[in-house]
Amino acid sequence: MALYFKTLKEKAEKVRRRLMQLEAFDINRKVFRERDFVFLPVLKKASVKEGVFVGKNSPKIELKPRSLRESLEGKLSPKELKLLPSAFDVIGDIAVLDIPDALSGRVKVIANALLKTFRSIKVVAVKVAPVSSKFRVRGLRVVAGENRTVTVHKEYDCLYKLDVASAYFSPRLGTERMRVAEKVKHCERVLVLFAGVGPYAVLIAKKRNPSEVVAVELNPSAVEFMRENVKVNKVLVDIVLGDVRVVVPNLGKFDRIIMPLPKDAGNFLDIALPALSKNGVIHFYEFSGSPEESAKNVKMLCKRLGYKIKVLDSVICGNYSPGIHRICVDFKVV
Repeated sequence: MALYFKTLKEKAEKVRRRLMQLEAFDINRKVFRERDFVFLPVLKKASVKEGVFVGKNSPKIELKPRSLRESLEGKLSPKELKLLPSAFDVIGDIAVLDIPDALSGRVKVIANALLKTFRSIKVVAVKVAPVSSKFRVRGLRVVAGENRTVTVHKEYDCLYKLDVASAYFSPRLGTERMRVAEKVKHCERVLVLFAGVGPYAVLIAKKRNPSEVVAVELNPSAVEFMRENVKVNKVLVDIVLGDVRVVVPNLGKFDRIIMPLPKDAGNFLDIALPALSKNGVIHFYEFSGSPEESAKNVKMLCKRLGYKIKVLDSVICGNYSPGIHRICVDFKVV
């Protein structure tokens, strides 16, 4: 007889996360379901609500590798294991790996191990070129699994269909997108520049109560997917296909402007600032060494354009390279 926590199926994932936090979830035994209830294996009784601890018979399960590195032990040399990337992106059911040149001859071994270790991953692609061109597309090659690059990514109850080979999307920015969305106030008019497949625009339209969300994107492929994403998430977003320099001057004023283009956003402040309403806020992204450095850079850029600003916040929201971070500076004109 083993110990389980019995809970309703709609509460199971929330309870499982709580048990994991309390180090009470038993990864060596199976989760199973009976009618409307889910039974979560536990190591001990803990402070968890929304269910009851019960005794059940259950067989042990074979332990799986807990990481890509662990699954490759014995298949790669210790030296090769040290070269493995510490993390990789998972977009929907597609894993995107950045494999160093020294491991180029071991790509198939690595990709197949990834598929075996993480059953939710159906496609493995490797980066063959950095994000480039005016459409922000990165070079990818499928090396294992199903031969496709289209997937559906779920984030904060929103669904985003996209082609990872024809439109840029970073799953690592999910928390940052929610941080910005939560700042949107009732009936604000919001402009999302370089909108991609719509993650900022859709999230804001779905989770907040703006008066209008306008999303501008130059990449036709990204715009087609954004239209699908707006429809499937049942939100209202005014999608504009075009160059921000051409279209933004004709869109009026906005209470909040989002500029998620860290490499080049500084080149478009001269377009964004005139479109900002009084007391409006801009979320400006760039790469730099620290939040303080970014805040200083933005103040200097705006000063050159004749604007004095007040920095409301400057936060790290990802890493770009050793010592260089993706940083968002929230600011208003004063």
